[in-house]
Amino acid sequence: MIKLNFLFALFFLLTSCQDDDKNTNLPKETINTPKASGIVYFQSELSINNAYSNLKTALDENENISIVQELDHSQNAASVDMNLEPTQIIFFGNPNLGTPLMQKIN
Repeated sequence: MIKLNFLFALFFLLTSCQDDDKNTNLPKETINTPKASGIVYFQSELSINNAYSNLKTALDENENISIVQELDHSQNAASVDMNLEPTQIIFFGNPNLGTPLMQKIN
């Protein structure tokens, strides 16, 4: 379960980074990452759209993994007249591995 949480946290981080292409003239900020157990942070030169597309392509190309659901929290916020920076998440898994693991935990 810890590995599954780690994967979701990692992919949530990858898909929620801001697109800095519009701010190329601004000085780079120092990122103060929280000290949270089980979460990995890193800075990427990719735009949010490219990072999301690369992740989704990698998941689609892996025959052992299926995408369960994709959520775009920014789009959901806009539907109720709210603004949210790009925040997307992909839920995915491998039923052959995940189902027996969840059954064993219960």
